[in-house]
Amino acid sequence: MNLRPATKELLHHCAATEFCDTCKYRVGCGIRYCFYDEAIRDELQFELFIQGMEVESQPIFGENLAFEGTEHIRRKVTRERKIHPLFSYT
Repeated sequence: MNLRPATKELLHHCAATEFCDTCKYRVGCGIRYCFYDEAIRDELQFELFIQGMEVESQPIFGENLAFEGTEHIRRKVTRERKIHPLFSYT
């Protein structure tokens, strides 16, 4: 499967886009593909993964921005999985 590489532009666009279904890079997005990774598919594992990201990013971005970023990811992943329970390349 050919997925879009996680470039700086893609990461910036992902952070700025509210949901995947409105993203121009949705088709073949490697970031979106990670939302369906078996290692974090379970809700508890996903929450541990997100909290770990928040803790690691706090020294870089500060507590508030790290929290806002992880909340954004929670909303995005929850909506993506609800609309598309199984990963689709398109």
